[in-house]
Parts: sequence; structure tokens; C-alpha cells
Amino acid sequence: MDNNNMKEYIKQELEKLDRSIIATPSKDDLASFAVANKGSNDVLLMHMAINYGHREALENLIAELG
Repeated sequence: MDNNNMKEYIKQELEKLDRSIIATPSKDDLASFAVANKGSNDVLLMHMAINYGHREALENLIAELG
């Protein structure tokens, strides 16, 4: 797979995160939610954190591919 195809694949994956049932938060939103929920709804917090990490990884790949 060449760089252009890889970038297109990554962009498609990022779009999927935007259409997820659970929103993919920014780092600040994730931190605010973690403080506000005070230990309740940890499953939602965990899923938001996973989505955030996935987005960060994909954005880093795009940056590396140029």
C-alpha cells in the first residue's frame, strides 16, 4: 500500500470516529468528563478514552506519512 492509499484509509478511519455512537473527545473534554463523573459511568469514560487514543494514533500516522 503506498502513502496516498494509506492516508486515504486513515482518513476513512478518522471519519468513522466522528460517526461513533460515543463521541470522540478532545484531551480537555476527556479530562473534564473524568473529573465531573466522579467515578460513575466509567464504561463510558473508558470508551471515550479508547476513541481518543485511536484518534491520536491515526493523526500521528498521517503526520508521519507527510
